Amino acid sequence: MSWSTLRKRLPSTAVVAYVSGVSALTFAIADDKLHLRQWKTTCHRIAAPPDISVSVSIRSKVRAGASEIGQGCVDWPAGRALLQWVIAGGVPLTDATVLEVGSGVGLTSIGCALSAQQCAVARGRAPSQFIASDVCDAALANAKHNAAHASNEELPLKFCKWNAAGGLSAVKRLPMDAASLTHVIGADLVSAPVFEGSPLTDDDDHDGLEATLSALLAVNPKLSIHLVLTNRCAGGAVSALAGSAGVQHIGGVTFDPALFRFERRCARLGLAVERQPLPEEIVRQVSASQPLHVRFQWWLASTWDDGLLLYTVRRAA
Repeated sequence: MSWSTLRKRLPSTAVVAYVSGVSALTFAIADDKLHLRQWKTTCHRIAAPPDISVSVSIRSKVRAGASEIGQGCVDWPAGRALLQWVIAGGVPLTDATVLEVGSGVGLTSIGCALSAQQCAVARGRAPSQFIASDVCDAALANAKHNAAHASNEELPLKFCKWNAAGGLSAVKRLPMDAASLTHVIGADLVSAPVFEGSPLTDDDDHDGLEATLSALLAVNPKLSIHLVLTNRCAGGAVSALAGSAGVQHIGGVTFDPALFRFERRCARLGLAVERQPLPEEIVRQVSASQPLHVRFQWWLASTWDDGLLLYTVRRAA
């Protein structure tokens, strides 16, 4: 195209770009004010050789806010990372009983159950049983919806309403015998919904998640507990993602004070906590399964730059 032809077309191109930009901005403002989009569906394709290949469509809330449906209906990156870590060998997919704490949209448990179903057929073993728990009724209802649309067959998956805070009293409220569990998993369970400058106290050492993990290990010392937790101070965009679900970012630090508090509380309760970055192979597998725009969003949010951390919790020696 010659320069003269381009000059003739520039005005019309500029008009189209301007109108498109104004239209997009108008829709964004109207969407924010009128809540035009209530839900979105994302498809996760999970592959882990040699005999697992599943696809999970997850319905999640576009906007979370601070309502009951809030954080539990957001398709968080940590849940996808935990799912990949589990099916890559982090948790047995046969002959195990796994409790997920704070299952949210259900991606992790649903994907694990689908994978366990495939493994059971391929290996001639009993599939691992997964129990997805959450304290939010709306989140559980949405997770059940997602599970119902994930497979035409009955999955090795159950749902239960359970508040993981409370220590021994929480363990007693479990709808199953804690001694029957082999593994406990969870993603993005630790956060600090406070503003900069607010204190992070240890007043509820014996009532929070840490106390419940301690009580579970007291009942079942052989229990394996693995959590993928989010460091919301790893990058600027991480705070934006967290803020979209009503979780306030604490500025001025590079490691989330809420995670420091979690580790400190565990130590006070006699628990040994091991923290490490997600294995590079898990990062590669998850990244390869994402569309290009999602990869960019996760990179922008510093998801892989200390944004997601793998925790293992045991009884101290």
